[in-house]
Amino acid sequence: SDAALDEGVQPAALEAVMAFDDRELPVAGLRRSLPDGDLSVWWVTLDLPEAYRGDLEIEGWTGALPPQVRLGPMAFTGTRHDLALQPGQACLTVCGRGQFDRLKLTRRMAWTAPARRLAADTAPRPGDIVIEAEAPSAESEQRGQAMEKVAASGGRAYCQLDEPVQWVEWAFEVPERRAYGLLLRVASEYAEVTREFTIDGRPFPGERVGVSMTGTGGWCRSRDDWGWFEVLDADGRPATVTLEPGRHVLRLAVTVGSQNVDQILLRP
Repeated sequence: SDAALDEGVQPAALEAVMAFDDRELPVAGLRRSLPDGDLSVWWVTLDLPEAYRGDLEIEGWTGALPPQVRLGPMAFTGTRHDLALQPGQACLTVCGRGQFDRLKLTRRMAWTAPARRLAADTAPRPGDIVIEAEAPSAESEQRGQAMEKVAASGGRAYCQLDEPVQWVEWAFEVPERRAYGLLLRVASEYAEVTREFTIDGRPFPGERVGVSMTGTGGWCRSRDDWGWFEVLDADGRPATVTLEPGRHVLRLAVTVGSQNVDQILLRP
């Protein structure tokens, strides 16, 4: 770029648009002509009143190589990304040797389905697939922690699930083809917690549907604050997924609020 400026080549102004949920934002940019081709960079500032988790798509990218995307300290490569944003201002930049039609940022969850709180004496029963949350099979870069908690199954639970950048996965085995519901034993001081679930990469209980759970009154530091919740579908009935025999993966992604997770049941 210095060589281009030395030769008197001025960068060309670029204009683009970001479709941000139900509105459009102007995107500014510059294109520099370099000896080995044009290099373009675009930027847009997002004002977020609350935490936001969304899918970013760079539509119609023409470059031979994928674009570079930066959001604050985070950097990505490619045209599709899962973004977790904190409240406040965030500057998104796209850089590469190509052009695009538009940027599109869509909220991952169009609505939330309230989970049903179950009786305090809910427990695993014959036929349930039981997952101990403190032993995940995979985690995001920002990890939670297995900690000792009062009345936790086995004495420990998976804790410090606080930020929208966090996710955790558990692998489990299904013995036979059946429809399964999802139950969780959790604890939180927050009035409401929202989570996003996928099973084998497929959204559960539905496309762009989050799951909200009420608080339980504490973190189980000195007393039993655990509560059982059952995931419901859009009609308020227990949500189910049909699984084939073999290995499957459940992912929980943080959306809003902090929560400890003790035990997960897949109930036929």
